Amino acid sequence: MPFFHDAEMLHPVNPTTEHTMGIDLSLCSTLDRSYIWLGAEFVSDGKSLDILRAMLDTWQCVAPLRQIALAAVPQSDFTRQCFADLLVTVGRVLEDWLRGSPAPLNADGEDGKQGSGRRRIVVYTYDWEVWQTWWWTHLRGCFPTFAKPGELWMSYEPPPNDRLKWQDIHAPPPIIPTTG
Repeated sequence: MPFFHDAEMLHPVNPTTEHTMGIDLSLCSTLDRSYIWLGAEFVSDGKSLDILRAMLDTWQCVAPLRQIALAAVPQSDFTRQCFADLLVTVGRVLEDWLRGSPAPLNADGEDGKQGSGRRRIVVYTYDWEVWQTWWWTHLRGCFPTFAKPGELWMSYEPPPNDRLKWQDIHAPPPIIPTTG
Protein backbone atom coordinates (compact mmCIF):
# COMPACT_ATOMS: atom_id res chain seq x y z
CA MET A 1 0.00 0.00 0.00
CA PRO A 2 1.39 3.45 -0.85
CA PHE A 3 2.49 5.46 2.14
CA PHE A 4 2.44 9.26 1.88
CA HIS A 5 4.96 10.42 4.43
CA ASP A 6 7.94 11.94 2.67
CA ALA A 7 7.23 15.43 1.37
CA GLU A 8 10.00 14.96 -1.22
CA MET A 9 8.35 12.06 -3.07
CA LEU A 10 8.37 12.40 -6.84
CA HIS A 11 6.76 9.97 -9.22
CA PRO A 12 7.94 10.27 -12.83
CA VAL A 13 5.22 9.92 -15.46
CA ASN A 14 7.89 9.45 -18.13
CA PRO A 15 11.31 9.21 -16.52
CA THR A 16 13.09 10.59 -19.56
CA THR A 17 10.95 13.66 -20.24
CA GLU A 18 8.61 14.61 -17.46
CA HIS A 19 8.29 14.63 -13.69
CA THR A 20 5.13 15.18 -11.72
CA MET A 21 4.60 15.33 -7.99
CA GLY A 22 2.71 12.80 -5.95
CA ILE A 23 2.04 9.10 -5.99
CA ASP A 24 0.06 7.76 -8.94
CA LEU A 25 -2.75 5.73 -7.36
CA SER A 26 -4.50 4.96 -10.66
CA LEU A 27 -3.22 1.36 -10.59
CA CYS A 28 -4.42 0.85 -7.01
CA SER A 29 -8.06 0.32 -7.95
CA THR A 30 -8.91 -1.53 -4.73
CA LEU A 31 -7.23 0.97 -2.40
CA ASP A 32 -10.16 2.14 -0.30
CA ARG A 33 -8.33 3.98 2.49
CA SER A 34 -5.48 6.46 2.72
CA TYR A 35 -3.84 7.47 5.99
CA ILE A 36 -2.26 10.90 5.81
CA TRP A 37 -0.01 11.87 8.68
CA LEU A 38 0.21 15.62 9.03
CA GLY A 39 3.55 16.76 10.39
CA ALA A 40 4.51 20.31 11.26
CA GLU A 41 6.38 20.58 7.94
CA PHE A 42 3.24 19.77 5.93
CA VAL A 43 2.41 23.40 5.22
CA SER A 44 5.82 25.01 5.71
CA ASP A 45 7.63 23.02 3.01
CA GLY A 46 5.48 24.53 0.25
CA LYS A 47 5.06 21.22 -1.61
CA SER A 48 3.06 18.81 0.51
CA LEU A 49 -0.36 20.22 -0.35
CA ASP A 50 0.44 20.00 -4.09
CA ILE A 51 1.65 16.42 -3.63
CA LEU A 52 -1.55 15.55 -1.75
CA ARG A 53 -3.68 17.17 -4.47
CA ALA A 54 -1.82 15.29 -7.23
CA MET A 55 -2.16 11.99 -5.39
CA LEU A 56 -5.90 12.43 -4.83
CA ASP A 57 -6.43 13.32 -8.49
CA THR A 58 -5.13 9.87 -9.50
CA TRP A 59 -7.22 7.90 -6.98
CA GLN A 60 -9.81 5.91 -8.96
CA CYS A 61 -11.22 3.30 -6.64
CA VAL A 62 -13.74 0.51 -7.32
CA ALA A 63 -14.63 0.18 -3.63
CA PRO A 64 -17.99 1.65 -2.62
CA LEU A 65 -16.32 3.93 -0.07
CA ARG A 66 -13.06 5.89 -0.15
CA GLN A 67 -11.79 6.91 3.26
CA ILE A 68 -9.11 9.45 4.10
CA ALA A 69 -7.76 9.37 7.65
CA LEU A 70 -5.88 12.41 9.00
CA ALA A 71 -3.75 12.61 12.12
CA ALA A 72 -1.18 14.96 13.65
CA VAL A 73 2.14 13.11 13.83
CA PRO A 74 3.49 13.54 16.38
CA GLN A 75 0.63 15.33 18.06
CA SER A 76 3.06 16.76 20.63
CA ASP A 77 4.52 19.02 17.89
CA PHE A 78 1.25 20.97 17.71
CA THR A 79 -0.99 23.14 19.79
CA ARG A 80 -4.66 22.38 19.27
CA GLN A 81 -5.17 25.59 17.32
CA CYS A 82 -2.11 24.98 15.12
CA PHE A 83 -3.43 21.55 14.09
CA ALA A 84 -6.93 22.96 13.65
CA ASP A 85 -5.48 25.63 11.32
CA LEU A 86 -3.64 22.94 9.35
CA LEU A 87 -6.92 21.05 8.97
CA VAL A 88 -8.49 24.20 7.46
CA THR A 89 -5.79 24.20 4.77
CA VAL A 90 -5.98 20.45 4.13
CA GLY A 91 -9.78 20.74 4.18
CA ARG A 92 -9.67 23.12 1.21
CA VAL A 93 -7.69 20.56 -0.80
CA LEU A 94 -10.07 17.73 0.14
CA GLU A 95 -13.17 19.83 -0.55
CA ASP A 96 -11.79 20.79 -3.99
CA TRP A 97 -11.03 17.13 -4.68
CA LEU A 98 -14.54 16.10 -3.72
CA ARG A 99 -16.15 18.73 -5.95
CA GLY A 100 -13.82 18.06 -8.87
CA SER A 101 -13.69 14.28 -8.88
CA PRO A 102 -16.26 12.01 -10.47
CA ALA A 103 -18.29 9.56 -8.44
CA PRO A 104 -16.30 6.47 -7.46
CA LEU A 105 -16.20 3.70 -10.03
CA ASN A 106 -18.12 0.50 -9.38
CA ALA A 107 -16.68 -3.00 -9.92
CA ASP A 108 -17.58 -2.81 -13.63
CA GLY A 109 -15.61 0.41 -14.06
CA GLU A 110 -18.75 2.54 -14.36
CA ASP A 111 -19.46 5.68 -12.39
CA GLY A 112 -21.24 4.89 -9.16
CA LYS A 113 -23.92 7.17 -7.85
CA GLN A 114 -22.63 10.03 -5.77
CA GLY A 115 -24.29 9.61 -2.43
CA SER A 116 -23.89 9.73 1.30
CA GLY A 117 -20.95 7.71 2.52
CA ARG A 118 -19.14 7.42 -0.85
CA ARG A 119 -16.20 9.32 0.57
CA ARG A 120 -15.34 9.75 4.23
CA ILE A 121 -12.91 11.84 6.25
CA VAL A 122 -11.74 10.47 9.61
CA VAL A 123 -9.72 12.72 11.90
CA TYR A 124 -7.78 11.01 14.68
CA THR A 125 -7.29 13.15 17.74
CA TYR A 126 -6.32 12.40 21.31
CA ASP A 127 -7.73 14.89 23.75
CA TRP A 128 -9.86 15.24 26.85
CA GLU A 129 -13.63 14.98 26.62
CA VAL A 130 -14.14 18.66 27.51
CA TRP A 131 -12.58 19.55 24.11
CA GLN A 132 -14.78 17.28 22.00
CA THR A 133 -17.40 19.93 21.15
CA TRP A 134 -14.65 22.37 20.17
CA TRP A 135 -13.12 19.77 17.82
CA TRP A 136 -16.46 18.88 16.23
CA THR A 137 -17.30 22.54 15.65
CA HIS A 138 -13.93 23.08 14.03
CA LEU A 139 -14.05 19.92 11.89
CA ARG A 140 -17.46 20.82 10.48
CA GLY A 141 -16.00 24.17 9.42
CA CYS A 142 -12.93 22.54 7.84
CA PHE A 143 -14.92 19.96 5.88
CA PRO A 144 -18.39 21.43 5.20
CA THR A 145 -19.14 19.09 2.28
CA PHE A 146 -18.26 16.07 4.40
CA ALA A 147 -20.16 17.36 7.46
CA LYS A 148 -23.06 15.00 6.79
CA PRO A 149 -23.94 11.85 8.70
CA GLY A 150 -21.48 9.11 7.81
CA GLU A 151 -19.04 11.31 5.86
CA LEU A 152 -17.10 13.04 8.65
CA TRP A 153 -15.89 10.98 11.57
CA MET A 154 -13.66 11.74 14.50
CA SER A 155 -11.74 9.11 16.42
CA TYR A 156 -11.53 10.66 19.85
CA GLU A 157 -9.72 9.20 22.86
CA PRO A 158 -7.79 10.54 25.87
CA PRO A 159 -4.04 10.81 25.18
CA PRO A 160 -2.39 7.53 26.29
CA ASN A 161 1.18 8.91 26.30
CA ASP A 162 3.18 12.13 26.04
CA ARG A 163 3.69 11.91 22.24
CA LEU A 164 -0.08 12.13 21.87
CA LYS A 165 -0.52 15.20 24.07
CA TRP A 166 -0.90 18.66 22.58
CA GLN A 167 1.71 21.30 23.42
CA ASP A 168 -1.08 23.22 25.17
CA ILE A 169 -2.44 20.14 26.98
CA HIS A 170 -3.01 22.14 30.18
CA ALA A 171 -4.96 24.96 28.52
CA PRO A 172 -8.44 25.50 29.94
CA PRO A 173 -11.30 24.13 27.86
CA PRO A 174 -12.97 26.60 25.51
CA ILE A 175 -16.30 28.19 26.23
CA ILE A 176 -18.56 27.16 23.37
CA PRO A 177 -21.53 29.49 22.86
CA THR A 178 -24.83 27.68 22.95
CA THR A 179 -27.64 28.40 20.58
CA GLY A 180 -31.06 28.16 21.95
